[in-house]
Amino acid sequence: MELIIVKEFVVAAILGFIIGLQRELSFFHNDKPIYMGARTLAIISLIGYLSTKLYKDYPLILTLSFLLVGLFLLAFYIINAYNDKLERGNTTEFSALIAFIMGVLVYDYLEFAIFATIILIAILEIKPKLISLKKEIKEKDSRATILFLLMTFVVLPILPNHTIDPYDLFNPRQIWLMVILISGLSFIGYIVTRFFSASKGLLVMGFFGGLASSTAVTLTLSKKASSNNETNTALVVAIAIASSTMFLRIILWTFILDRELFEALLLPYLLATVVGYTFIYAIYIQTKQKEISQEVAFHNPLEFHTALKMGILFGVIFSVLSLVDTYMGSLGVYLVSFLSGLSDVDAIVLSLGELFNEAKLSKEAVLYAIILATVANTLTKIVISFIVGNRFIALKLFTIFSLSLVVLVTSFYFLEIM
Repeated sequence: MELIIVKEFVVAAILGFIIGLQRELSFFHNDKPIYMGARTLAIISLIGYLSTKLYKDYPLILTLSFLLVGLFLLAFYIINAYNDKLERGNTTEFSALIAFIMGVLVYDYLEFAIFATIILIAILEIKPKLISLKKEIKEKDSRATILFLLMTFVVLPILPNHTIDPYDLFNPRQIWLMVILISGLSFIGYIVTRFFSASKGLLVMGFFGGLASSTAVTLTLSKKASSNNETNTALVVAIAIASSTMFLRIILWTFILDRELFEALLLPYLLATVVGYTFIYAIYIQTKQKEISQEVAFHNPLEFHTALKMGILFGVIFSVLSLVDTYMGSLGVYLVSFLSGLSDVDAIVLSLGELFNEAKLSKEAVLYAIILATVANTLTKIVISFIVGNRFIALKLFTIFSLSLVVLVTSFYFLEIM
């Protein structure tokens, strides 16, 4: 017997066995009787492989095998429907059918069959997570998601892709595209924080909270400040991670907007992020983890009024930058960038990137303006932590952020003069 046949035979059996094992474990953990498991699905997969192997000599065997397996699964589905002790649904039957198809694929597409099985197992394993997620997602979140799809695939294509004002400033499609980019990334962070809201991992909440809104994380957690320095240090860790995630957001925006800006800012911002995370982790491992409520007051970024306000903000910042560059030069751009950065860094970075793409701002002016906006936004977090929280949290954050900003500015300076 050829070695390749042995290999395919074994792989077909293993793929079916793995799929069946996942179903068995699912039954076991849900206290359900096991009626179709690892051995059954391994056999079904082997039937698929053997039928394909014999297809050239017996053309009808593959069709007959498929029909027999189909009838077998249909019988189990009917039994399942009338037996309250068995699992409701048809996931296992479909998994068995896919096991048969995996056996068929092994004959000519072995690597694809392995890949497809891995994807199937991943899909089967996310069921408990989906149940938890459904409990966290509200009806308004579902409506907001539908709105986002409309914003992206219906509204965006019909918006004019040219300026519509006498001053050649407002491009509706350009502005709306920026809104979609910011809303999409923020929504990912928003959903993930809802998903992990029941856990007590400040590191996870801080990182993904930073994708949604680092300002919201800073404001909410600063309110939880107490006289206990261990508790306050845990809060500092979460706030610092959320705020440091802003550096990664800027790297992402420059990557999307322009390769030249991305290459100029990648190393400085990456170094600042690594240094910041390292310092935060050093604090984290020296502090006892505290059970701190993580309910952060996020607004769904896909709600219509939130998206509309973001679009207006982006349009205003974009227009103001264009005007001040015309009448005040780079100094005006730096001033607007700093002031805008105090409240939001995403809108100013995207506005600067678009102006650079349109050759309305020089590369040097854009890079300096982005760094100024970063510094301004970081200062905002420190001020919030001092006013809403206490001096201990503010001083800790000041130390962490100062170190990151020094690394950012220093590395950027040396790269510029080289």
